[in-house]
Amino acid sequence: MPDYKYETLLVDQDGPVLTITLNRPERLNAVDRVMHRELEEVFGEVAFDGSVCAVVVTGSGRGVCSGGDVRSMDERGQSNVLEQRPMGAVSQSGRRILHNMLWVEQPIICALNGVAAGLGATIALFCDIIYASDQSRIGDTHVKAGLVAGDGGAVIWPLL
Repeated sequence: MPDYKYETLLVDQDGPVLTITLNRPERLNAVDRVMHRELEEVFGEVAFDGSVCAVVVTGSGRGVCSGGDVRSMDERGQSNVLEQRPMGAVSQSGRRILHNMLWVEQPIICALNGVAAGLGATIALFCDIIYASDQSRIGDTHVKAGLVAGDGGAVIWPLL
């Protein structure tokens, strides 16, 4: 069984059920570089964990995930370009998150407790089942801004 120790994710196993909670409630669980990497890792580990029979994905606070953390992107844009990961590496990491989710044979259930936007919407929609509260909202504002939905959104939205 993997260790499941992360900085931005809370992972709790109750018998055969593993709950992954995105845990940056002060930013509505917006995905920064650390969470992006950890999401990639956790689904890769779950895929090979025989002690898990079902996975629940949720967020702490008011929603699952508000998408990418624009503030951390702004800070990244002001840092030394040579220290940044190339944009291609970020999109490869996004593909690996979804690829690793698809490799998980156990059912993945999204407990949608509020907002799921951008990457958060994509993660929710890639789950096998979504159990949503009355206040839940799913959306992706990339298109409104003239952009292609990132991190797999362009793949999942046409399939709905």
